[in-house]
Amino acid sequence: MALLGVMKAGGAYLPVDPSYPAERIAYMLRDSGAVCVLTDEETAGVVADAPAEVIVVDSADVVGELAGLDASALGVGVSAFDPAYVIYTSGSTGRPKGVVVEHRSVVSLLSWAVGEFGDGDFTRVLGSTSLSFDVSVFEVFGPLVSGGCVEVVRDVLALADAGAGRGVSLVSAVPSALSRVLGGLTSSGVGAVVLAGEALPGGLVRDIRAALPGARVANIYGPTEATVYSTAWFAPDDVEGLVSPPIGRPVGNARCFAGCRSFAGSGWCGG
Repeated sequence: MALLGVMKAGGAYLPVDPSYPAERIAYMLRDSGAVCVLTDEETAGVVADAPAEVIVVDSADVVGELAGLDASALGVGVSAFDPAYVIYTSGSTGRPKGVVVEHRSVVSLLSWAVGEFGDGDFTRVLGSTSLSFDVSVFEVFGPLVSGGCVEVVRDVLALADAGAGRGVSLVSAVPSALSRVLGGLTSSGVGAVVLAGEALPGGLVRDIRAALPGARVANIYGPTEATVYSTAWFAPDDVEGLVSPPIGRPVGNARCFAGCRSFAGSGWCGG
């Protein structure tokens, strides 16, 4: 609800995981210059000292105010160069940095995603990725712009719960997490499995094919700065002997460059 509301108002959203340390949350809100924080009663205490207006969306006052609002278009326009969202890096090599992603980049990603998955695979997508990770952009907005729906779960491990994920057409996950719940997907009707965030073992591709014989398996790669996904590889029919699946070729409207040079007499080449 918050994501769609911010978009409709012409703003950019910054996802904040309430489980983050208080220092990181305070830094993100201060560094980003956020003007408003949307939260609920359960997590309001986490942002009690936020340097911005805090709106508790499920409080009685706010619920009453929202009930009287007109749900029609607000007449707010955005350009292709306006920011759509900001996601902070892990900060593993220093202070976390906010990556500002523009609407044109999101539209480009979704244009490719709808062309690749929109014919059935986006009918019912498992939304299991934290909003603080940009894969959630693919999981949430991909099906919504395709006329599909999103089944929101705590994380992909929730597939182990009875009934969770039944009827889902696409599952997106990191390989290590999917390998733990693959048994629960057998005969579930999943048509596509999208894996990203970690190196994909060839053995897992074979396991997925055995559990879901008709599903497409995709290994997709991309940094936050390049808007979720940059390259994609789809497993061929024959995966016997597959050891290290490649990261594939550029997604739509993207180009990849490989650079080679010598360093201290030793040649290396990286893509």
